[in-house]
Amino acid sequence: MKRILFVVTYFDCGGTCRALQNMLNIINPEEFQIDVFGFVESGMYEKGLFKNCHIIPECKALSYSFQRYSSTTGLNRYAAALSKIVNRLSKNKYNNWLLRRIANKIVSKGDYDMVVAFSEGIVTAFLSYVEHPNKVAWIHCDYASYHQLAGCPNEVSIYSSYKSIVCVSEFTKSSFVRIYPTLKDKTYSIYNVLDDNMMKTQSKMALPNDISFDPEFFNIVSIGRLDPVKRMSIIPAIANHLVNKGDKIRWLVIGPKGGTDKEYAELTDGIRKFNLGEHVLYLGMQSNPYPFIKNADLLVNTSISEACPYVINEAKILGTPIVCTDFGSAKEFIDSGSTGLISPIGDMAEAIHQYINNAEIRNNIKNNLNGFKYDNESIIEQFKQLSK
Repeated sequence: MKRILFVVTYFDCGGTCRALQNMLNIINPEEFQIDVFGFVESGMYEKGLFKNCHIIPECKALSYSFQRYSSTTGLNRYAAALSKIVNRLSKNKYNNWLLRRIANKIVSKGDYDMVVAFSEGIVTAFLSYVEHPNKVAWIHCDYASYHQLAGCPNEVSIYSSYKSIVCVSEFTKSSFVRIYPTLKDKTYSIYNVLDDNMMKTQSKMALPNDISFDPEFFNIVSIGRLDPVKRMSIIPAIANHLVNKGDKIRWLVIGPKGGTDKEYAELTDGIRKFNLGEHVLYLGMQSNPYPFIKNADLLVNTSISEACPYVINEAKILGTPIVCTDFGSAKEFIDSGSTGLISPIGDMAEAIHQYINNAEIRNNIKNNLNGFKYDNESIIEQFKQLSK
């Protein structure tokens, strides 16, 4: 039996943890013994959604240093603030010392066949401090966008310490290799695992009591955190265009607030500005998004960039048509006109309007999605190859 360590930053509802949750649901526990370590235990861990694994207890010192200050209360907030002050005064030496100490302590105890930094950024830096013959770095984002937002750090030495680098789409791989061409030979593309059986089962569950899909409306759903890269704040302007063209829509927006309240404020201000209270509803975070996807007439993704877009693949599995923006990896996952529509953000209102009012397009896309099957088997086989 192979023993594997996965490391993540936060146990939350973000794409990285959903990817890990799906992988743990699918892989055979008789073949793999999985340990999971998170810098900060919250969200998914508290709800017990990680299966087939052992959760390594968090290190409080590490948690204080890297948890989101806005999510802390009471004594934890003071401890987090003190930790951040100490690190600033030490010019980041405190965090570097802490990362090295904890990483080596965890890995040395585990006798692991493979250790995986399951997200870019601080987790990848964390395991770079460890000497291990089979370290894998997993990139879940459009690395070029992340690289720019992070201030263009030179991470070649960090990634050079890894045996393999996995990107979750061919687009993401190309983006990463353009920045670090010397790492091309150790960089691979492996799509995210998706637990399609779990999604189909949960999609049949009832919606919350206060929410329903009104058949009098064309029901649209968008799912994702309220973050600038997801661009959810543009939804009221698109919805206003559709309403003015006579489309009777109801657009449900689902997802937690991002790191700041800016996107939330712009979304809610836009709803008020265009008087869309009947047409655009922000529902916040929903623990089970699948009934919303399954029962919607259309899923709309407004993102600036995506690596391996979870919600689009989930919609395909559940047979819900998609309209998405023309982000870099879109063509890997949507055959425009066949399984959905791809549109520049400036033309998205017209693309949605066309879908609503053209029965031939609607029927063609729905029929093509009826036979869709997600290929988990080949993805798991690629994962097994990494562990050798």
